[in-house]
Amino acid sequence: MDTHADRLRTEGATAICNGGRRPPARVFDVADPVQDSTPAAMANLRKQGLHIVMLTGHNRVTADAVGHRLSLDRVEAEVLPGHKSDVVRRLESEGRVVAMAGDRVNDAPALAAATSA
Repeated sequence: MDTHADRLRTEGATAICNGGRRPPARVFDVADPVQDSTPAAMANLRKQGLHIVMLTGHNRVTADAVGHRLSLDRVEAEVLPGHKSDVVRRLESEGRVVAMAGDRVNDAPALAAATSA
């Protein structure tokens, strides 16, 4: 089961184990699918000279898989919602102008902290 869960994570999904036993009775996955238009959009942003960072609460393996698939410049994974604005401020302290896009209410503090939301 661990091998199956690891494979799911490297494909960009979150593996969930259930059954309460060791080993678990089942492993299934939940994933936010990458939209068909996303790779082209990322390529267009890179052509404009932008440095693209994915900031997510997902686990490192899953986040790295998505970051690799999209050729992102950097992946910040396992970031709790309350700490996303800290990452935005750190990026700005590195001299970066930060534009932030978010899809959930817990992204609101980071959106507010970004130079451009």
